Amino acid sequence: MAGNKKPRKAYKPKTTYANPLEAFAPIRKFESYLIDLKIKNHAALAALVTGKATKADMTTLVAASNMTEALWQKGFGKEEYPDVTVEGRFALLSVIYRYVSHGKFTPTGPEIQKLNEMMELHDAQMEIATVRDVTIAIEHARKRIAQKSFVNLPPELKEAA
Repeated sequence: MAGNKKPRKAYKPKTTYANPLEAFAPIRKFESYLIDLKIKNHAALAALVTGKATKADMTTLVAASNMTEALWQKGFGKEEYPDVTVEGRFALLSVIYRYVSHGKFTPTGPEIQKLNEMMELHDAQMEIATVRDVTIAIEHARKRIAQKSFVNLPPELKEAA
């Protein structure tokens, strides 16, 4: 084989929808899914606030933070909430790094406030985003994770993910 040939890229099929019009339907149309998502996210946040959070709860909050930031970068809430995603991410990371040193997820008052604002933005984004918007945001988040442009979690927390 010649040394100047490029290696082939892995095949990635395009996203296909059973009903193409559903791609433009708002997420709120799928009410049961949206309610389940809100319950899961808010239960994880409540567990963190009460001091009973597990690694699975923190993984849920990290996923919600990643989705919020990806949608925010695509323009959902960028003008109304200019710094919420960054501040929420830093609050979440400080709680995680505190866990590494103390062995317990303990947020401070300002961190709880920032996480609440981030969750409020996430809920608002889910109300107005379409299925296609969320699919694009997920792909954007995956690319950023693969490029390592998201902040890495400590190894102690990667086990739960």
